[in-house]
Amino acid sequence: MTLNSGVVMPQLGFGVFRVPHEETLRAVGGALSAGYRSIHTASVHGNERGVGTALASSGLPREDIFMTTELWNDDQSKDKAPDAFDASLERLRSSCTPPSSRTSCAPSTPSTASPPRRGVLWPRARSSRTSRSF
Repeated sequence: MTLNSGVVMPQLGFGVFRVPHEETLRAVGGALSAGYRSIHTASVHGNERGVGTALASSGLPREDIFMTTELWNDDQSKDKAPDAFDASLERLRSSCTPPSSRTSCAPSTPSTASPPRRGVLWPRARSSRTSRSF
């Protein structure tokens, strides 16, 4: 499915709502082996680190995976969102997550984009989260 932004998003994704760390490694690894290319988590699920480890262990190029995460409600303010994004991206072992309905920043692949700038994260996240449009 192609979003209005031009980003291609798989129509079927795999979510890991509150799956414990060790199970997350196995579940996400299995999902990727089965052909899933969209993985969704959230900071509140407590398994972003497991998702990041499973993605890194899969051997798949990061640009082949559509990964989304969510910020915790308390972290969605203008002052807290950039640091919350940075923390999620560190746990996910990623420089960026492609745009989604809940979180958004520029895709970061060496050939197409530079890492996100803190000044643009909040407006994109806020507009995506509130409008739920792409």
